[in-house]
Amino acid sequence: MNRTRRKLVRCEECGAVFEPWQEMYSWTEGYRSVFVCSDCFDALFDELTRPERAALIGSEVLTPEALGLPPS
Repeated sequence: MNRTRRKLVRCEECGAVFEPWQEMYSWTEGYRSVFVCSDCFDALFDELTRPERAALIGSEVLTPEALGLPPS
């Protein structure tokens, strides 16, 4: 009898088991990288501040003052 068990891959946030066809997303905080399900990925992304989200896509966060533009 073959009692080989496959290792279950789980979402680091909610613990849901990934099926072989399901997408999983990597999420890095500091030096640690984990896999999360799509729902948890969306929730983690929503928790980021606007400047953090801007940094992820390479957008600069500036003010008119920082650019030396005159006041309105």
